[in-house]
Amino acid sequence: MSLHLPALRTSPVGNFLRAAVGTLYKAGRFGLLAEGFAALATVG
Repeated sequence: MSLHLPALRTSPVGNFLRAAVGTLYKAGRFGLLAEGFAALATVG
């Protein structure tokens, strides 16, 4: 890629990508927690 990292970091596209990745990461962690609670509920 010809884009430099600092330029990507300060660009709107870079901000959007970081926000999207952060949202997916948080959603994934929440999904894992929900699955864990569901497993505990079925076991208990």
